[in-house]
Amino acid sequence: MITWFEVQARFPKQSWDDVRFKLYLEGTRFHSRVNNCSFDVGPFSKPPLVFLRRNSASGDGNHIRDAELIGDVRSLNRDAASANAVVQFARQFN
Repeated sequence: MITWFEVQARFPKQSWDDVRFKLYLEGTRFHSRVNNCSFDVGPFSKPPLVFLRRNSASGDGNHIRDAELIGDVRSLNRDAASANAVVQFARQFN
């Protein structure tokens, strides 16, 4: 099974040191020493929910929602309806 990392970086993730050697950041682009591909990266911000509600498109906070879902996070990431969404996930093994 191909992981999300392999799809993005186009090589398998082995260790932190291996990834740090194979990928390097130049400006706002990650570059691969493995296959010469590159991709944009941008800043990630985490503003408070009250700020997001106050500054939502409609001004009433109706464009912001949260949900607890149980399932395959990969399907959420592939779904076009999730574009521009922030998905946080956790997994537990009991």
